[in-house]
Amino acid sequence: MKATRLVFRLMASALVTFSSALGAGAAAPAQISLTVRDMTGLDARRPVTGGIPLAVGAAPADSQFILNDDRGAEVPCQTSVLARWKDGSIRWLLLDFQAGPPPNGTARFALTPGTGKRLPVPEHPVTILDGEKRILRSGSIQLEPAADGVLEVGDRFVVRLVLTDEQGERCQGVVESRDVEVAGPLRGTVLLQGAFRGPDGSRGLGFQLRVSLFAGCSAVRLEPHLLVDAHAGVVHRVRGLSLEIAPRTLTKTISLNGRSLKPTDRSVRLFQVDDESYRFEGLQGTGSKAPGWAELVDAHGRAAVAVRDFWQQWPKSLESVAQGLSIGLLPTFSAG
Repeated sequence: MKATRLVFRLMASALVTFSSALGAGAAAPAQISLTVRDMTGLDARRPVTGGIPLAVGAAPADSQFILNDDRGAEVPCQTSVLARWKDGSIRWLLLDFQAGPPPNGTARFALTPGTGKRLPVPEHPVTILDGEKRILRSGSIQLEPAADGVLEVGDRFVVRLVLTDEQGERCQGVVESRDVEVAGPLRGTVLLQGAFRGPDGSRGLGFQLRVSLFAGCSAVRLEPHLLVDAHAGVVHRVRGLSLEIAPRTLTKTISLNGRSLKPTDRSVRLFQVDDESYRFEGLQGTGSKAPGWAELVDAHGRAAVAVRDFWQQWPKSLESVAQGLSIGLLPTFSAG
């Protein structure tokens, strides 16, 4: 894999608002105005996913949809019908496209139903290379099964889900099935399902992990879910749940909350204790609301990890460990 900047996002999204000329009972196609607003202060193109409601009869069953920017240029757009009216017309439409609004600004688009027109495709569409293994690829980013984790990102990273049980034992997530949920040129999503296995191989709680790849974009979206479906017991005590990003090559530096660290055997953790305070463990420093991002530099370049609503979803943690980065979804902590 050539040198690149890779971004792992946990539950990332964009804010989309819309207005529509489709009134109740409208029978003719009409234009829908979409506005994408930047809330990060960053100047970058990013994936947008959002649902659009349509009036009965406004978009016939066989409708295609054309997306134009504010200059009239056609923009690649992926659509999926989520629900239909009784007459078969589209009721809810899911959109996937990409937008680059200016920092703290907006980008405007117009969506128009139509039929029989050839739609534009992105320069580096998402493709499925192996239907059985559910391998996704776009440009230089490839997502595939990992023998020692739940996901392999090219030959560069392995992603692991790890549960720490009541006894402090490390139980690693093992994938039992892989299904392609979305197979489109703008976004591909694979659903990984499996369970956490103890050191003796026993099955514990289950998990789901949705992994999304976007056309020509060095971003991977991870959506983990813990399932209470163990073969025995109703109440299960868990000491921790983490998602690990481990590079295949030597880690050069790691940055937590903007503080650069040299990888050592000693871990350093940023711990968001509640909605008003965080602290560093293994390093001096405290604060109020951590932005929830970390950066890793390896032989291939930089990779970033960002957790949506990090401080709002406390407790959460970001940790520099010997093998890379560990995101504490349910972070371990001492009694009291």
